[in-house]
Amino acid sequence: MRRLRSKRVVALAAAAFVAVAALAIWGFSVKGVPGVSEDQRQEYSTWETKGKENIGVYERKLAEMNSGKLESKRITWDEVMKILAQKREFKDQIAEIERIHGTPDFVGGSGVTRMEFWLDDDGKDRITVLLEQGDILRGTEVINR
Repeated sequence: MRRLRSKRVVALAAAAFVAVAALAIWGFSVKGVPGVSEDQRQEYSTWETKGKENIGVYERKLAEMNSGKLESKRITWDEVMKILAQKREFKDQIAEIERIHGTPDFVGGSGVTRMEFWLDDDGKDRITVLLEQGDILRGTEVINR
């Protein structure tokens, strides 16, 4: 396995692991949050359960539900391709993707940290980042080499 490319990648992997572990151990619930409707609680619970089933956390969706605000932008395929053409270092590619997209849609994994940045609202079109490998994929194709 290739060596990790930067302290930032190590920090991202560690933060993702801690978030996934904390959710798995303690969970998080909106049950005690004032002003949250039963429908909102149910939707939150659905996304929380889906995350646990996929060994991770749907960070963007849960953050939007907690704040009550939708994140303003999703990265587009054209923006991803432009970043990959302009930036050679993995850490720089990820930093720019995060700057444009904001919170990853999903962070998780078991042994390999996986971050998903959805190009659409339901995750059918997405890029997947495998932190420890330094790979960015669309489907099964590595696109950052």
